[in-house]
Amino acid sequence: MNDHPGKLAAFAGAAGKAGKDAALPRVFTVVSLLSGPLIGMGFDEQATGDATARIVAFFDEHLRPPAP
Repeated sequence: MNDHPGKLAAFAGAAGKAGKDAALPRVFTVVSLLSGPLIGMGFDEQATGDATARIVAFFDEHLRPPAP
C-alpha cells in the first residue's frame, strides 16, 4: 500500500468519514442488546473469575523462567 499513495488516501478518507460511529458496529450493538438475554450472552462474574484464573495459570506455567 505504501507504493500506492492514492489507494492509501482513499482508505484514510473512508476511515475519516465512517469514524467510530459507523453503522455496522451500531447494528452489532443493537442485535447483542436485543438477543443477548435470549441466548444467555452477557457478563457472568463466576465465569470471568474462572477464565482469569485459567489464563494466569497458563501463562505462569508456560512463561515463567525455570528455577535455577
